[in-house]
Amino acid sequence: MAPLPSSNDSDRLRHIARHLPGVLYEFVRYPDGRMAFPYASEGLWDLYGLTPESIRDDASPMFAAVHPQDLDPLTHAIQASAEGLTPWCCEYRIYHQDGRLRWVQSSATPQLEPDASIRWYGCVHDISEQKKNQVALQQSEHRLRRVIDTINGLVFVIGSNLTLSFLNSSTTAVTGYDLDELLHRPFTDVTHPDDVARCVEAVQACLQGRGC
Repeated sequence: MAPLPSSNDSDRLRHIARHLPGVLYEFVRYPDGRMAFPYASEGLWDLYGLTPESIRDDASPMFAAVHPQDLDPLTHAIQASAEGLTPWCCEYRIYHQDGRLRWVQSSATPQLEPDASIRWYGCVHDISEQKKNQVALQQSEHRLRRVIDTINGLVFVIGSNLTLSFLNSSTTAVTGYDLDELLHRPFTDVTHPDDVARCVEAVQACLQGRGC
């Protein structure tokens, strides 16, 4: 059996945890349904505005901080992990005690205890900036798509496998095909047989950077 960590080891581990981003935690669901966080690193205060002591015997403050729309997906992920004893990972929104809304990502690995409790060891960290950038990118792509769709002509993207991965909305008017009929199909499927070889050569030249 491995030796128990000494007080010096515990101090070092606490010091390491204090300097890691986010929160390291130990989460337990007991056979009677009670849930608690016997351990949470000090980053809990920055992320949630909660102290580790406030959730040591009762996990409800942590779940109370979760955005109402995200609570069911989170609890379902935990339940699925408990039933299959499989790791879980979930992104969801939380309210800090000061009212700020944040996106976090939490992941953990379960362990079944002799008393039928399930104990998870995991971490949760702030992904608000990542989500903000993701939304900005989606908005930018949406604006670009609207501009491209105003072009009175065919705009397309052909991948290395010669399939059509993007088409603007004018495609239907130009070709008579619906977008769903063409997307992810080789462009050669709708190219006149007499022009296939020449078009394939031109596309491959572009993909290889030899000009079109």
